[in-house]
Amino acid sequence: MTINFSVSSDRLWNTNVDIAGPDGSTMHAQSTATLDGVAVPVTGNMGFIDSVSLRQPTPDTLVMTLGKDGHRVSTRVYTVGKDGKTMSETIVWAADGMPKLEAAYFTRIS
Repeated sequence: MTINFSVSSDRLWNTNVDIAGPDGSTMHAQSTATLDGVAVPVTGNMGFIDSVSLRQPTPDTLVMTLGKDGHRVSTRVYTVGKDGKTMSETIVWAADGMPKLEAAYFTRIS
């Protein structure tokens, strides 16, 4: 999986996600959003999501909520490591009751 976040000069966050499956399949999603928490469309071929909203509570943290058909699919918290080369992702899946937390770790590629 590759996640690329970039911020344009007009402060729009561009997110590109590419996932390669073990069977050789690929999925891609792209969005452009502000940090105001307002949902915007997601394009690509990830059929389980169609919208995203963003907030940035601190400079090293991004909170992302993914949705489908007006319902929350998951909330993800991305935190950049102090080294600037690593990032953690905490995932909270939408569920009734107490959801399980999942974590993923990423290393910057240059």
